[in-house]
Order: sequence, then structure tokens, then C-alpha cells
Amino acid sequence: MGSHHRLSVTLLVVPISLASWACNSSSTSIGPTPLRTGIEGTWSGTASDASGPGHMVWRLSQSGSTFSGTASLLEDTTLLVGHGTISGTVEAGLVSFILTIPAGGFDLPYQRCLVQLTGTARLTATRLIGDFAGSNSCSGPVTGGQFTLEQP
Repeated sequence: MGSHHRLSVTLLVVPISLASWACNSSSTSIGPTPLRTGIEGTWSGTASDASGPGHMVWRLSQSGSTFSGTASLLEDTTLLVGHGTISGTVEAGLVSFILTIPAGGFDLPYQRCLVQLTGTARLTATRLIGDFAGSNSCSGPVTGGQFTLEQP
């Protein structure tokens, strides 16, 4: 019998300070760097979950506080690629999302697998940093998910 590979979605977080402080030499006030309010565009970066590292790309459109688009995931160890959809909300720099890779969204031999992830993230001036969890119909729970995405 052939070997079985655990299929999971993988994502990696690079720790950064969510609050950057700047001094204005002409003023005595100090305040945080403003956060972005829009998430539209292409975001790419690294990610990890309990099974290991990977990469992801989100291509998003936004209308008001809601967004939707496509998501592509690459598992670094096996080079397995998955393509699906993502939707969610962004409000005051806080992002909530649902990412789905349907059956047929993965390369062979995992074309029957369905992945559903939910997560949250913080939108800074230059990055989207968050976590996720969910399920994979072929390998079970997806846990410990973290990611950092940037706009190229």
C-alpha cells in the first residue's frame, strides 16, 4: 500500500507589535500609527498550523465592512495546492473570516477533501496578522493556525 500523507492547511506568524508609536517634533502628542480600514486587494504571506508551515494568497474585493474573494494555499512539505473562497467582515481593523476549499479544490490525490476554516485577524498599516481553526474532511481538525499576510 502507498503511504498516506496527512493533509492540512498550514499558515506562520511573524510576531510584531500591533501598536507603533511615533513622536511629532512639532507637537507633544504621541499616538498610535493609524490602522487600515480597507482590506481590498491581494494579500500573500506565510502561515502555519499544527501540521507545519505553508503559504497563502487572498485576492479580495470589499463593499462596506464585508469582503469576499479567492484564497490559495500551498503546503510547504508536500507542495500540495488548494484553491477556494473566502468571505468575512472588517471593522475598526478587526477581521473575521470563513475560508472554504471545496471538494475539487485540491490537487490529486486530495481532490475529495473539503477544508473549512474560521479565523480572526488584526489589520495594521502594512500587515494582516491572525489565527484560524477548522476542519479537513480527509485529516480531521485543523488547529493552531496562525498567519501573517502583506500586500505586495
